[in-house]
Amino acid sequence: MRLLVGRQIVLSEFFHVDLAVSWVEQPIAGANFYLLGSERGYILLSNFSEETSYGSGFHLLELPQGLFAVATGFMNWRYAKKAADLGANVLFVFQDVSKPEELLLAKTICWGSSREFNVPIVLLAKHGDATHLFFCVPGQGREHSGILFDATSSCVVELDVSRTDSGKTFSVKSLAS
Repeated sequence: MRLLVGRQIVLSEFFHVDLAVSWVEQPIAGANFYLLGSERGYILLSNFSEETSYGSGFHLLELPQGLFAVATGFMNWRYAKKAADLGANVLFVFQDVSKPEELLLAKTICWGSSREFNVPIVLLAKHGDATHLFFCVPGQGREHSGILFDATSSCVVELDVSRTDSGKTFSVKSLAS
């Protein structure tokens, strides 16, 4: 699965993305699905049909690439546990923060919850005019810390999720930012 996280204006540089995820912005052609959100809610758009899914709080979305969980509002560990229990490949969280310490707390909760419940978590946190992107994948990243991406720029990740008898394993094939 190829996943774009961040400002979709750069999407023209990356073709054939399965899912583009960003804070509410205008989508452009190039992705199969778009997940746009804010703390108030999300909307899922598809290039294959005119159907849209939308909501707020916690929801499970079924796409051809598998199940994905989306949560709006303040991140807590229960979202990660629920996403893992329901078999989601990734949990996307949209949160608005007003202070730097709220941003740090949200990132810490995402990182710890990702490791504890073995589920990748993507946090899109709006702070002022910047959208902070924080992507945790258990057992991946620098020194296998689980932190794959932490920036305000966009990234494209090719992520494989495999299910085995002992649980899920994750493999990041490529990362471009």
